[in-house]
Amino acid sequence: MSDENELNESGESGEEYELMLELDRLESLREDLEDLGLNTINEVEAALALLTPGSNAEREEKREMLQDVRTELLDLNLTGLADVEARIDELNEALDALEED
Repeated sequence: MSDENELNESGESGEEYELMLELDRLESLREDLEDLGLNTINEVEAALALLTPGSNAEREEKREMLQDVRTELLDLNLTGLADVEARIDELNEALDALEED
């Protein structure tokens, strides 16, 4: 049995576990984009450009959140909310297929 097919402590295969981790990451990113009211990386970057660093604690927190969202989108090679939702759908389908096996 390969490492990918071995079961982890909760009974999921390595592949299933990795898909679940990615799904969780994407759902968190989707929630952040929705909370910010932004749909694309361009909107995130525009919002970042409008926030000057260190102006006050609330603005700094929002700036950090925007930076995190931008980093996540770039790391995942996604352009915005539509891509995030499409990838979530793909992962859900992959997980469903694994559960059927």
